[in-house]
Amino acid sequence: MKHLIFLLATILLCSIQLRAQNGTVRGTVIDDKNAEAIIGATVRVEGTSQGTVTDIDGSYNLSLAPGTYKLTFTFLSYAGQTVSDIVVTADQVTVIDVRMLEASEQIQIVEVTAERTRNNESAMITLQKTSVTVLDAISAQTISKTGDNNTADALKRVPGVSIEGGKYVYVRGLGDRYTKTMLNGMDIPGLDPDRNTVQMDVFPTSLIDNLIVYKTFTPDLPGDFTGGVVDITIKDFPDRRIFEVGAGLGFNTATTFKKDFILYEGGKLDWLGIDNGTRKLPFSYDNNISSSLAILEDPKLEDYTRSFSNQLEAEKRNNFLNQSYYVSYGNQYNKEKRSYGFNFGLTYRNSYQFFEKAEYGEHLHDVDPNYLQFDEENFRTSKGALGINNVLWSGMLGGAIKSKKSRLTLQLFHTQNGEKAASEREQIDGIDQYESVADILSYSQRSISNVLVTGRHKLEKMEIEWKNSFTYSIIKDPDLRVMQFAKQDSVIVVETGGSSQTNRYFRDLNEINENFRVDFMVPFKQWSGLNSKVKFGVYETYKTRSFKSYVATLNSDGFVIENNADDLLLEENIWTPTNTDGTYVTGYQDKANTFDAFMNIAALYAMHELPLHEKLNLIYGVRLEKADLFFTGQRQQVFNPETDKFDNEHTLNELDVLPSFNLIYTPVENMNVRLTYSRTVARPTFKEKSLAQIFDPITEVTFIGNLNVEETHIDNLDLRWEYFFASGEMVSFSGFFKNFNDPIEIVAFSPVTPRDITPRNIDNAKAFGLELEVRKNFKFIHEKLEGLAFSANLSWIKSTTKMDSSEINGRNQWKKNGYTIDDTRAMFGQSPFLVNTSLSYTHPEIGLTATIAYNVQGKRLSIVGAGRTPDVYDMPFNSLNVKITQAWGKNKQYRLSFQAENLVGDDNLRQYEAYYDPTPAVFQRLVPGRSFSLGFSYVLR
Repeated sequence: MKHLIFLLATILLCSIQLRAQNGTVRGTVIDDKNAEAIIGATVRVEGTSQGTVTDIDGSYNLSLAPGTYKLTFTFLSYAGQTVSDIVVTADQVTVIDVRMLEASEQIQIVEVTAERTRNNESAMITLQKTSVTVLDAISAQTISKTGDNNTADALKRVPGVSIEGGKYVYVRGLGDRYTKTMLNGMDIPGLDPDRNTVQMDVFPTSLIDNLIVYKTFTPDLPGDFTGGVVDITIKDFPDRRIFEVGAGLGFNTATTFKKDFILYEGGKLDWLGIDNGTRKLPFSYDNNISSSLAILEDPKLEDYTRSFSNQLEAEKRNNFLNQSYYVSYGNQYNKEKRSYGFNFGLTYRNSYQFFEKAEYGEHLHDVDPNYLQFDEENFRTSKGALGINNVLWSGMLGGAIKSKKSRLTLQLFHTQNGEKAASEREQIDGIDQYESVADILSYSQRSISNVLVTGRHKLEKMEIEWKNSFTYSIIKDPDLRVMQFAKQDSVIVVETGGSSQTNRYFRDLNEINENFRVDFMVPFKQWSGLNSKVKFGVYETYKTRSFKSYVATLNSDGFVIENNADDLLLEENIWTPTNTDGTYVTGYQDKANTFDAFMNIAALYAMHELPLHEKLNLIYGVRLEKADLFFTGQRQQVFNPETDKFDNEHTLNELDVLPSFNLIYTPVENMNVRLTYSRTVARPTFKEKSLAQIFDPITEVTFIGNLNVEETHIDNLDLRWEYFFASGEMVSFSGFFKNFNDPIEIVAFSPVTPRDITPRNIDNAKAFGLELEVRKNFKFIHEKLEGLAFSANLSWIKSTTKMDSSEINGRNQWKKNGYTIDDTRAMFGQSPFLVNTSLSYTHPEIGLTATIAYNVQGKRLSIVGAGRTPDVYDMPFNSLNVKITQAWGKNKQYRLSFQAENLVGDDNLRQYEAYYDPTPAVFQRLVPGRSFSLGFSYVLR
């Protein structure tokens, strides 16, 4: 028995040792023409009996003893391919990706060396070249070379894409409403659920397999985009083990170590983006507190008042360098019949912003239009300091299992954001030179939790793919404190019912979003033997939102404070039954900002890819989308229940037919001429199609919902010529035309409330554009310049909107004598030009990558004026950024990066422009300063 145990133990140890000595050859086999995976291709080790076949992803895996090998790849109707000089090292993964050509009389077998096959970038170019839609793609290999740490940085390299605020994606100069973001092909709401795009800097690039930007519509894509769709694909089967950890520190010239930086104490968990309850409303939302309690001398009023935090004043605080950290790990394991993959990632960022002289302007009015102009008498100006602390972290965990003909994936994602801000400003009313001071303390906590389950199955004559995504979003704005006081001869006075505002706002939003889709793909040969396919599927999105709001007011009539709002809630100044002159609280549930709504979008689509000739491909199809929105809520004051109160009101009921037609002509190899027509849609958000009246104390803008706003229908026509060179180079020229029926605009609510805005529909808008795209390296000059590459995307767009009679009449009423009002203007949200350029240098041998990038968009109309209230424009922001990454070590596992942003030092400016005064005026000005950061990372593969 002892001998048997010893023998078994010896065999086990030997097998473990032998296995440990083996290395792994792994890769993917794809069709060279269309970049699609080849399922069931045979992979054999020449000179041995070892071999395998590719799985549902076209992937294969071989465990081999250390040495040099030759692999043979074969598949029916494809030319065989052998790859020689494959070096296998013990306990290491060697990745060999293969591109197979269809068999012909001229080509029966292809033999290459291992070095020629390692190029995932070329797969992305093939995908772009052979795609049925206009798209741009970035591979994981490209991201690895550039050293980008998050998705926002990587997308800056995509032609036609601009990143707003360092995180939001705009495509072709169109605003957020016309750009959409997906994660693994599924909708995912962002930290701001009223945006179509997701905050891109929450996704670490170490977990990304590829990024694809679709610029034209096909029926298998969601119908609610017009500019573009950004699809982020997360790795579920890393090609090899990868562990990456990194950290960064950043300095901003306008923020870091400023002695006048302001903020406030907050809670003990603010560093995690979580309020620990110190700002929580101390009683239920439906508890209305009346001033009658003070008249009745009810002691409960004292308890209510003391239950609130007594910090009302912004205070000077120290701020540290901006910090960022991330860690990720992924690997795959292969068994005889199944493969297992997983990945994990965690990112954390803590950053500060300080605007020492933030400026906000409000245009007032005069009775005589001949005196309307932007001068001190007609303006209310707010100026002062604004300090912001933003914490953002995200975690991602994914796992997958696959066999030869099926794959299942589970991914979990959570992101948490907490933004704390303090503002201290003075306001001057131009008409009567009335002065006031304000302290504003705010905190916004936002989180998204997402679960995604997907499956893909290869049947004999059909492929089936299904996905289900569940997302839970929470947004809390607890204890938003707005303390504004009159200033009389340098004395600050609290006047109840006067110009003072001593309000505290509590807002709570919860949203559930579930998406489900099933896609079927049937390949077949058309009449001349060319590959054709039919694709069809179903899709459904269900969203529900609950929003509630509470307003509390501190009452202290005639109270004089000494430049500190905290005086209001000092112990000796709080109302008690024996001190009835003190401060007390009243409060009520804000009915207009308390509502429930849900939306359901059901879709059915079918499309056919039909090659009419070897050089001519037709892709056509249609998507049906049924959208329903139901609203429950009421106005603040209910005078007529039929018009002021709604119970599950069916406010949106639309069936949209969205056709698509794509014709691709390939006159010569690597050249395409594309003609595309499609119809898409843009829908109002929950906030827009509601009765909400949401006040932003920082910008002093109030958003007012509109139940009458309807969806927009857009007809899109694109003509594009493109030519692809080697190694990711290309040039293209495009022309596009878009016709918007019932476009949604954000307009001034009325002439007398210029900082109140609301959505509305207008009849029609049109946009015509030309786009030039170039990606070229300098190898054609000299081979040593192969690493130097230039990328540029230049867009020019002419947009027009025909104003309706009410808008024209409103402007005519307030125009100056002798001034003519046109009946057209620029389209809301559309930039007239877009410039994206970059110059990069990559030297893989020494591990150096350097990029300088410049981006600017032309000014765009952001708020449409009303009568005497002028239009507001977002002015161009000239963004000049530099990033340098140096890698070193045996496998270039150490990386040091330096990044400089906003080197031009431009301002974020929104300004008034009016037909009655050629001189613009400030609506909002923020000076972000220049940012410099240094990062270090370690990568183990």
